Amino acid sequence: MDGIITAMNCMSDQINNHTTLVVNELKDQREKNAKFMEKVDKKLLEMKKDMQKLLKENETDTNGRTKQTLLIMKDQRESTVMLDKKLREMIERMDTWEKSDDSFRHNLTGQVKEENEKIVSAIEALLKKLQEERDQEETAAHEPKKKGVCFICEDPGHYAPDCPNKKEKKAAAPYKGGPSGYYQRGATNTGYQKSPYFQKPRQDGPTIAERKQNSNCYKCGQQGHWVSECPMNDVQDDEFWNEDMENEPPQSPQPIEVPQPAVQQAPQVVPPAPKKRKLSLKKKDQQ
Repeated sequence: MDGIITAMNCMSDQINNHTTLVVNELKDQREKNAKFMEKVDKKLLEMKKDMQKLLKENETDTNGRTKQTLLIMKDQRESTVMLDKKLREMIERMDTWEKSDDSFRHNLTGQVKEENEKIVSAIEALLKKLQEERDQEETAAHEPKKKGVCFICEDPGHYAPDCPNKKEKKAAAPYKGGPSGYYQRGATNTGYQKSPYFQKPRQDGPTIAERKQNSNCYKCGQQGHWVSECPMNDVQDDEFWNEDMENEPPQSPQPIEVPQPAVQQAPQVVPPAPKKRKLSLKKKDQQ
């Protein structure tokens, strides 16, 4: 009997232990389930908020378009407008660049052409000069040397006109005319222009009409016309004219003195005497 009691006690102890274990496990599981449910509730709240946001964003207008699509369309429209503006500016820049490039290319080709022409002309002038010098050297080498002596450099082999040290004569100044229009045409001296006679204006004499009015005809003796305009030239009776000339001695018409203005004479310029060329000592010895 004692064994049965002890066995029953052992079984009761095991059952109690097992129940305590099960109860403890259930408590732990309930705590875990409570924590899990809290997490689930939080997730559900978050999902609810997200759904509300999505509903607000996906609300449709009268045309059936959502706010998100409207925002996207607005952004796309602004970007297309900006792109269109940039494209137009780029096209305008390309047009201006093409125009400026054409003008620059045209100007550049003109400048290059002018520079090439200048270079070619300079090269041609240089070649012509070199050819002339070479021809002169060849002619001088082929021609026999002259026996005379130059008066300028006193070297034999050439004369003064062919001397390389000969000074070039300056061209004479053009004639500007004197007080009477023909004064000293060949002279180059202009000192007479500073004289008081030259600075005064020229005084003109009597005109042809005045001389004609104050002169007498040699045929009729009347005043106011010349012989070429005399009315006696039309007379056809030469005998009458001859008899008058035989009977009456010819009377010379008295010339009328016409007061003429005093013309001041310009001073005469005496040209300088030509200088004698000096002979060199070698030339004198040869003479």
